[in-house]
Amino acid sequence: MWADGRPEDWGKQVRQAMLDTLDLIEQLRAEHRLDDLPQYKNYPAGSCGITSYTVGMVLLDRGLNDGDGQWFLVDTNDSGPETATHTWLEYRIGTEAVYSVDPSIGQFPGIRKTPWVGRGTSPAAKRFTGRWPLQPVKTADQEWAKPSYLESLQRVRERLEQSTRQPLVSGHE
Repeated sequence: MWADGRPEDWGKQVRQAMLDTLDLIEQLRAEHRLDDLPQYKNYPAGSCGITSYTVGMVLLDRGLNDGDGQWFLVDTNDSGPETATHTWLEYRIGTEAVYSVDPSIGQFPGIRKTPWVGRGTSPAAKRFTGRWPLQPVKTADQEWAKPSYLESLQRVRERLEQSTRQPLVSGHE
């Protein structure tokens, strides 16, 4: 058991939720069902916001926001000559990032080539040091998400429901 009451296999469940979501995004892209959403055009490049949002909402759908903490979308930028931006998820207790999910970090092969799930903050935090206000995932659908983010989430949720043959139970729609 984690110190804040989360079950021991919580990290594995988080990883699986991210991988399931990324698999579905890849399936939908292969079927050209995301062609109308410009953020997926050069996936994973340019898709960090929409992908992190979609993964974050699936984490909530699966009840992986238990314990004393909460998932947040971390919106950042670097101070390089081209000022790139990046978004990932952090599970925070107070101000401490105790766990993070960075599904699109692979677009920065100098940092990491595969998605990140692990304790602490994303490895991308070393490069992307400029921070905008954190957005709690539980309210992101009303306050933060663009219409295309909501559309991506709807399509992933539909596919998840088809694969499990039961509706997702979520109070976050």
